[in-house]
Parts: sequence; C-alpha cells; structure tokens
Amino acid sequence: MKKVIFRVIPQEEYWDTINDEIEELEEESKLSKGKLQDAETVTFDTSEDLLKFLSGTTLKILEALGQAKPQSITELSNLLKKDKSLISKKVKELEVYGLVTSTTSESPGKIPAKMVQAVYDKIIIEIETGKHKEAV
Repeated sequence: MKKVIFRVIPQEEYWDTINDEIEELEEESKLSKGKLQDAETVTFDTSEDLLKFLSGTTLKILEALGQAKPQSITELSNLLKKDKSLISKKVKELEVYGLVTSTTSESPGKIPAKMVQAVYDKIIIEIETGKHKEAV
C-alpha cells in the first residue's frame, strides 16, 4: 500500500525543516515550491492551512479517485457535479503536491481527454500536539 503523510508541526520547526529542504534542493539543483518536503510527506505549519488545502472539492476529488475511480476530468466533474474548470484547477494543485498524476489520452477522431489517477492508496494526517504526536 502506498501512503502519504500530511504533517502539521510547530511553526519554528516548520521553517527549520523548509530551510533544510531548500538547501538540499539547491545543492541538487532542483526547484521547490516550499511545502513539498519529500516524496512521501507534505508539511504545513498550521492545521488551518492543512484543512484549507484538504477541504471541500479537493477532498472529494481524492475520495472519488480512490472509490469510484473515474478516469478523466470530465468523468470526475460529472461524478462530483462540479464545474469542469474547478475540477481541472484542483487536480493541478493536487499534482503540485504529488497526490495525483495526469496524462492526456489521444484517440484518433476524439477530443484529447486529461486522465487522472491517484498516486497514493492512503492519506495519513499527523498533528503534533506538544509532548505527544497524535495521528488522525
């Protein structure tokens, strides 16, 4: 089972972690958006930021990809009864965080479709509460 961990850590530790990651990425000549810590962990400095990212349509997309397994943006849009442009925007955000991948299918005589696939089978949310870590 492939899983990703979303962590919320104290702000001071968050920035120390981000600065360390940026230094490592600069050494490797890679570009970082700042929040993607590594291939398996996405770190936020507040639980509010995490909840904002995973709320509403974004969470519904992840759930749909895991349960109903729609293949295209259009199918996902129809399943969730949401505007296709909103779904497309949210899928791009999820791609930035490495949670989904997309490809363009091209069939002769058909309009190309953007195909979406979840990367992880499981998402774990981890919040530090002080002395003890608590998994949600």
